[in-house]
Amino acid sequence: MGTHVEAAGIGKRLAAIIASGALVVSTMGMPMTALATQTGSGATDVTITFADGEFGGTEITDPDDPAYNPDTDGDGKGDNIAFTVPTAINFTTNASGVLTGPSAASTYIENESVFSIHVSSVDVDPESNWNVVESAADANEANAIDFQFGPKGDKLNAYDYLTKASVHDVSKWSMTSAKSAADAVSDRVQLVTSGNINNVSDSSMTGKEKVATIHTYVSRNLNS
Repeated sequence: MGTHVEAAGIGKRLAAIIASGALVVSTMGMPMTALATQTGSGATDVTITFADGEFGGTEITDPDDPAYNPDTDGDGKGDNIAFTVPTAINFTTNASGVLTGPSAASTYIENESVFSIHVSSVDVDPESNWNVVESAADANEANAIDFQFGPKGDKLNAYDYLTKASVHDVSKWSMTSAKSAADAVSDRVQLVTSGNINNVSDSSMTGKEKVATIHTYVSRNLNS
């Protein structure tokens, strides 16, 4: 204001949008303090794949993974701060409502800027027919879901982010410069995911059902 070979529906990567009133500002001549306050945002769909017909196992798909290219797309997004997020975090559910997400290694936010950045805050917007709750097991609401996401050491409960809020520990969400990092994963935040659903009442929910969107906001690290 993160996905690759393993998980169903995880693949395409999005570039960040600058969050300051959707205004893209040139960084030339700006003081370091001004640069440090710039933020960007990316959106990630959260989906559940429901059984539709007879299945003997879990179906895995490997969608195309075209990278966003700010040089050719021409919309100006990501000009100041650029990063990628997963297009979707695709959970599968068992009969008990336990959600299983993709591996952290294949679900990540990645820095595409020449300076280090960190995820600063998150906002979760549920779909109208779903209720994001603190604990689905204890919920009376129809179509109740709880889900958690984040790096190891700072996993967030979606319920706490129905209104935009800061992440708990910025250091766990930090990404080094993508252009100079020698370590292949130091420019990424790998996301651990989990969740549960309960009281699913809509019989039309088969196949892949979108349940929420995660909006991710990043800022430049002050010491970069």
